[in-house]
Amino acid sequence: MASGSASSSSQTPLMRQYLDIKSQHPDAILFFRMGDFYEMFFDDAVVAAEALELTLTARDKHRDDPVPMAGVPHHAAKAYIGRLLEQGFRVAICDQVEDPKQAKGLVRRAVTRVVTPGVVLEPDHLDAKRNNYLVALTARSGSGAQARSARYGLAALDLSTFELEMTVVDGESGLADELARLSPKEVIYPSRSERRLQVVQKIVGGSWQAGGRACFASSEEDRELLERTASTTLEALGVARAPLAVGAAAAALRYAAETQPVTGVPRCRPTFYRVEDALQLDEATLGNLEIFESSMERTRAGSLLGVVDHTLTAMGGRLMRRCLARPLADVARIRRRQDAVEALVEQPQLRDALRQALRGIYDLERLATRVMLAAATPKELWRLGRSLAQLPDIAALLAEAGASTLGGERPQLLDWQSVDLLGDVAQALLAALAEDPPMTLRDGGIFAEGYDSKLDELVSLGRGGRDAIAAIEARERERTGITSLKIKHNKVFGYFIEVTKANIKSVPDDYHRKQTLANAERYVTPELADYEAKVLGADEKRVALEAQLFEALRERVAAEGPRLIRAAERVSMLDVLAALAEAAARFDYARPVVDDSDVVEIEEGRHAVVERFMPQGEFVANDVRLDEQQRMLVLTGPNMAGKSTVMRQVALTTILAQMGSFVPARRCRLGVADRLFTRVGASDNLARGESTFMVEMRETAAILRGASARSLVVLDEIGRGTSTYDGISIAWAVAEHLHDKVSCRTLFATHYHELCALADVKPRVANYTIDTQQWKGRVVFLRKLVPGGSNRSHGIEVARLAGLERTVVARAQRVLRALEDGEEVPGVPLRGRVDTAQLGLFAPAPARARGASSEVELALLAVDVERLTPIDALNTLAELVALARDELQSGEEA
Repeated sequence: MASGSASSSSQTPLMRQYLDIKSQHPDAILFFRMGDFYEMFFDDAVVAAEALELTLTARDKHRDDPVPMAGVPHHAAKAYIGRLLEQGFRVAICDQVEDPKQAKGLVRRAVTRVVTPGVVLEPDHLDAKRNNYLVALTARSGSGAQARSARYGLAALDLSTFELEMTVVDGESGLADELARLSPKEVIYPSRSERRLQVVQKIVGGSWQAGGRACFASSEEDRELLERTASTTLEALGVARAPLAVGAAAAALRYAAETQPVTGVPRCRPTFYRVEDALQLDEATLGNLEIFESSMERTRAGSLLGVVDHTLTAMGGRLMRRCLARPLADVARIRRRQDAVEALVEQPQLRDALRQALRGIYDLERLATRVMLAAATPKELWRLGRSLAQLPDIAALLAEAGASTLGGERPQLLDWQSVDLLGDVAQALLAALAEDPPMTLRDGGIFAEGYDSKLDELVSLGRGGRDAIAAIEARERERTGITSLKIKHNKVFGYFIEVTKANIKSVPDDYHRKQTLANAERYVTPELADYEAKVLGADEKRVALEAQLFEALRERVAAEGPRLIRAAERVSMLDVLAALAEAAARFDYARPVVDDSDVVEIEEGRHAVVERFMPQGEFVANDVRLDEQQRMLVLTGPNMAGKSTVMRQVALTTILAQMGSFVPARRCRLGVADRLFTRVGASDNLARGESTFMVEMRETAAILRGASARSLVVLDEIGRGTSTYDGISIAWAVAEHLHDKVSCRTLFATHYHELCALADVKPRVANYTIDTQQWKGRVVFLRKLVPGGSNRSHGIEVARLAGLERTVVARAQRVLRALEDGEEVPGVPLRGRVDTAQLGLFAPAPARARGASSEVELALLAVDVERLTPIDALNTLAELVALARDELQSGEEA
């Protein structure tokens, strides 16, 4: 962002100071403190005036080249900064770093912090229940056959909680999936990778910055920085052999350090994870299943998170979101969570008492971070103390509850016997601070009476001095007889006696005039001046001493930062477990049996979200089973009957089970899945230049590439975005590949009823349909999944239910009957129509002259099946279909 320019000879000292500081932050809007305002100049002023709807003025208007200027009051700066962050801007805060009264000449100024979308500390600018990630990327290009792909190191830093997560992902699609899970506010990357990352940037969105050499340094420098910041070795972190992840983490830390020039970045909480160690949910699945937001309104209401998140603390809410985004894949860890949830479900009084205690806990994680960054206010320190004071109560509740019914042992995650309750820190804070102190130091009244004797003396003196001034006012009214006489105060004149013009004749001789107004005169007396000196002197000393005492208290608490963070981790996990138990008890969920089998067995399963929007008891539950003998269910049936709901509820049940939650079912057994894929719904992506069918094929190709025998795949109406012949061919080939090659657990919904024939030729395919009944010429949807196939979609009936005009529905019914009977349709010229029936996949081929080979046959013989990838197979199939169509048309013309 250019700062503008002016000839050096015409620049004032102030403008030279501004331009010098601005040159160090060219990509940020510079908030330049001048008195009670933050001012912006040159291009910054123009941009900010438009973004913030400010009045654009000018400095030095009398000159030939006036400087554009805009400003905001310093006390309202937070709100304006927040609006700029929402629009993707970076803001550099330049403060006066010396007392203007003590300055000799120009006041010294310096940037004290830089606020970016990914590096935010102010609570007002943060979503309390969502991490605010800055992601840094490093890349290494592939070689040979992998030259078109790259491997990426990824580090996600949330400076507001000191969390630093690191991993390594393969390819742009893998990177897009991981970024979709993290949902970062800002991404930095090496400038050399910009071209390769363009597609990923369009998918993920957000603020992207090409980092310079200052962020991306040598491997040795990266190693030293990470070990110094984490206070441990790379071997202990598990990243000794992951230089890409180390480089990304170091880049994130350097970038964050640049934004905190005064305090720097304290020690963080680094963790290294492997993507494959959890149930992997790709970008499409997170959206298709509406995990975090509804697909239509883009709100939390209507999402899975909105149903199960009953957390009562901000940090618990953030952990709940992370648990949903990255469900577990380790059976032992899943069962440990289930044990704790079950204990809280079975002991409702304990659950209620714990949740009541959790209501009194503020955001320990972010409060601890602000303390360690010397940014915490008096009220925030008090909130920290109040929160810590709840920990002994929570520990006592868990201890008194005793062991749960699970074999007589207390669940590990509910065992707080060894938890550090930080009683010393809570006592120090609550003994020092006044009840509910102000947000800022300048307001005073921070410390409790008795905390510091010298401070108590100054407070008493200041309070007594003000009482004396009130007494002086009463005496002067009596002495002069002027009942309207008032003693007032302002910053310019201090204390003064104000007398209206009508009473000037009654003013005594010892009154000394200080100021004349239109309707009054202002005076001072020797007695008033003496008391003013005492009061103001005491206030100044009090403010200075309070600041000194507060800084000492904050530093003392900051030294306990690691202890605070560990306590926050235990509280947030307890909050999540109690929230899951609350959802289970409130919504009648059952504990699933999770094991290493390949079984999905759900009895009377329900859709966790849909049932919440229906009257109690109206949702129709369904049974689903997938195992070694039945790997794929082909679901057919009418539109709107509930096929998609059944499939999605199986997927959501899998996510809930693997995150350690209970599930909406009467009974459930689930073999752990490594990946969950969904291809549902119809949408285009204009930003990528992709049609609905292209989006469908891209997602399908990703499934065929990434699915394994332990995956769960949900496919809804594959091939519907193209012609009937092409669609059936693709759907058949995809289903066949998943059954024969991948052997994953699959739910496959389709309106191509010909696919029911798969069960005749594939041993582990079963047909199911959603039951319907005809009543008085209308279709009644029973919503019940039953064995068997369907040969009708009842699309016209759905159109009628949707409110389509009667005449249109009637016409559609006549056309349909004519087509089904093989008759000509009046007014519908179906040129070249050979057969009005739907395509039969197994109809005998027309006879061909012996020895003749078609182009299709020749193309088939040229295919190298052993080297054919899934996506190449789809492309080859499309080419063959096109050739076959051309041959058919040629034969008809002949």
